[in-house]
Amino acid sequence: LFPQFLPTYKSLGCLHIVIGSVPDNHRWVLKLLGLKGNIAQGVAELRRATKDKEWGNEALLTSFFIQEFVLKFDERENTELLNTIENQSDNLSFYWLATAISPMRRCPARH
Repeated sequence: LFPQFLPTYKSLGCLHIVIGSVPDNHRWVLKLLGLKGNIAQGVAELRRATKDKEWGNEALLTSFFIQEFVLKFDERENTELLNTIENQSDNLSFYWLATAISPMRRCPARH
């Protein structure tokens, strides 16, 4: 109903990623329930939600989390996470996530 309300896309993006990551041999359940979505659509929705002034950091945190545990967390995402930490050194949630998922397992020193 409100396509300009960006926080909606955080939850919607997560749902579409989960729906899109269901294995082919279980897709019949999605059809039975009438659920549609794919990974690319979900990732785009999460990216869109990161533009929100109030909830953008939560969407970005969710995006990194989904990349690690549902999709593939590669060097590009790791660099983006470490850059986010440098730009938002007061946000301990990003430090916690980087400590948990960064392949380098080290974060920039907090000042």
